[in-house]
Amino acid sequence: MIMKELIDRKEVNDMTLATEKDKAFALAELSRRKIENTPKVIDNRSLYAGSDMYFYCDYCKALTDQLPEDYIPDPDTPKKICDECQSLKDLGWME
Repeated sequence: MIMKELIDRKEVNDMTLATEKDKAFALAELSRRKIENTPKVIDNRSLYAGSDMYFYCDYCKALTDQLPEDYIPDPDTPKKICDECQSLKDLGWME
């Protein structure tokens, strides 16, 4: 959402033209989301058999997928990175 707003505001379609100021803002938001999401993480091992499985962003720990225990994995399931962090990764701002 944040990256989309930055791009829309600048009316830029090429994400590589984002400024260092935008980068600093986006990375500060990432830090905020990481702190905000950390206590919400559910440990799948502590759930009862048959419960849904919860998957979180590798970077900010936001919930990315909630799937049944018997889901069939594929390259896009479960989602490993939230949309916000994927935007930052696409810009090359995540290491």
